[in-house]
Amino acid sequence: MRRTPNCLAKLDRMNKTLRHEEADRVPISDFFWGSFLERWRKDLGLPAGTDIYKYYDLDWIVTVPNMDPHIKPFEILEETGGHVIVRTGFEAVIKKQFADPMPAFLKFETDSLEKMAALRFDDPWDDRRYLSRGDNQIAGEGDGFVQNSPAWLETVKLLYPDFPVYGSVCEGQEMLWRIIGSENVMLWIGLYPDEVGVDAYNPLEAKAWMDVVDLRRQHGHKIGFCGNMDVITWAQGEKDEIKKMVLTKLNAAKGGGYIVQSDHSVPSNVSGGNYDYLVPLVREHGRYPLRLGEFDIPDIH
Repeated sequence: MRRTPNCLAKLDRMNKTLRHEEADRVPISDFFWGSFLERWRKDLGLPAGTDIYKYYDLDWIVTVPNMDPHIKPFEILEETGGHVIVRTGFEAVIKKQFADPMPAFLKFETDSLEKMAALRFDDPWDDRRYLSRGDNQIAGEGDGFVQNSPAWLETVKLLYPDFPVYGSVCEGQEMLWRIIGSENVMLWIGLYPDEVGVDAYNPLEAKAWMDVVDLRRQHGHKIGFCGNMDVITWAQGEKDEIKKMVLTKLNAAKGGGYIVQSDHSVPSNVSGGNYDYLVPLVREHGRYPLRLGEFDIPDIH
């Protein structure tokens, strides 16, 4: 698999950014809901199947290995024309309403400290995680519902020549909530804090009152950030509002260590026109040295 010169330039850009160095410009990419991609193609008059990553020549892409603690096919508990309920290798029971973008978690088998202590993962080096097709929760139960997902290596081969490919591997908190549920994660971390440490943070939800500029003030370059672009502004704002928000957030990119992304993922209420506006906006003003004009914040560095 030979990487193109453009791919190598993207890789250099990402590596410098993650080392908190200023590259040629601030990287940009995202996670896109299927319903957004349908709207984006329609809004811009693009052919069905147009690849948004290639269209904008975005800087990175992810693909997921099988991270299920227990490698096994989905257990179908209920299925109708409108939804399916499955038990996955995380031992979670999940309902996927096909018309809705995200699934509902109904039950977590690991619901006590004793069960968590007793939980044993299948071998992380098991070839089935990387080399075989099969069911897995992250790839199969999300925006859509997919069984027998392609082997991770095959997806990498398709993407590798054009994009730096990052494994979308769940960090500790996300892996934990998928096993024991969000309420138990927050409760048990509060009760038993011996574990906690972070190198970089993604996503940063503006809806949760997080602001990457304030976080950069607080933490300097001890930690990297990815995201925090408010999708509500992307969806509802006029172009001048989008510009103000984007350029203000770009202050966090001073000195490297910041990657532009939505504050979680791009939903279908964001118009294709607005997304088409903001990508060149980031590339114009996110080129080093940053040109933020009236939105420059001098005390951020």
